[in-house]
Amino acid sequence: MAVAAHHNGLAKAAGLALAKDSLQLIIFPTEKCNFRCTYCYEDFSIGRMSPTVQQSVKNFILRAAPRLSKLHLNWFGGEPLLVPTIVKDISAYAQQVARQHGMRSFSGNLTTNGYLLTPVLFSELLELQQSSYQISFDGFREGHDVTRKYASGEGTFDVIWSNLLATRDRPEDFSILLRVHVTPSNRDSVSQLVDEIAVQFAGDKRYSVLFKAVGNYGGPNSHLIKTIPLAEMVSFIPRQQAVLAAANVSSMSVTDSAESDIGTEDGTPYICYASKPNSFVVRSNGSIGKCTVALYDPRNCVGKLTEDGGIELNSNVGLWMRGFKDLDLNALGCPMTGLPQITKPQVAAS
Repeated sequence: MAVAAHHNGLAKAAGLALAKDSLQLIIFPTEKCNFRCTYCYEDFSIGRMSPTVQQSVKNFILRAAPRLSKLHLNWFGGEPLLVPTIVKDISAYAQQVARQHGMRSFSGNLTTNGYLLTPVLFSELLELQQSSYQISFDGFREGHDVTRKYASGEGTFDVIWSNLLATRDRPEDFSILLRVHVTPSNRDSVSQLVDEIAVQFAGDKRYSVLFKAVGNYGGPNSHLIKTIPLAEMVSFIPRQQAVLAAANVSSMSVTDSAESDIGTEDGTPYICYASKPNSFVVRSNGSIGKCTVALYDPRNCVGKLTEDGGIELNSNVGLWMRGFKDLDLNALGCPMTGLPQITKPQVAAS
């Protein structure tokens, strides 16, 4: 029975991942950032998306639209809200195309540091159905400002927290995932943040919390990054989750470097977005990738967006989807599993 249930769950997950009528575009409107987080792995070498690439993204959406019932935009960076005009322009176009083609579902998610998410911009984005957000905190004010710094070196907590609190009184249905990073030195600050979240967002189902240990993914400060041992995370997080549960705020945790630990709501096996044939990363220079973490691994450059909205794929794309050959859960959960490490960073070809 258990084996059959597992097989059925895996088949269901694989079917959704291979669905030709569904498309996820993870778009980098810019790869610049207004923050300089001490553990960041990005080098900010590529700037904002050119008008030519913007039009190519629109053309790609239009070409794909006749076969789609579901279109999801996922805004990434850098900091996507450094260029809100690009985010709004492409979102508005995609929304229009989705309506014209009678798509069953159109949605958008922004991974943002929250510093530029003003009430006015938040309202504009909600009108464009960009209604899901992930905003990171490294604890409450004192702890957060040590590691999530503005480019000038100033702290960032107060502006982000103010923008976040301003979202509470809105009547719309949206979701904000508060990603709380844990380091060896910020646990007291994280506990203070959790207490504040419990007070400010008690019972509001639009807000949830994800606890994640800061990882070392390379970057200029790689040699200085200290990560919290798994055993300490395992003992620390349940106490924080109990505080949130008492306030009726949902939470989850990733207790190691694999985000696949989050799992899925329906209990089916997790398949990473980078494994899915219907998910692509569109970098601001028009390069096509599969993963938002392995940005400088040359294998993550799987093609190039053409001006007419086509994608010219190369042989690298097979590496990311190889888990479907034998339904290997390790490769499906993280396609980088089992691949030799490359230590020399390289930017995807422009």
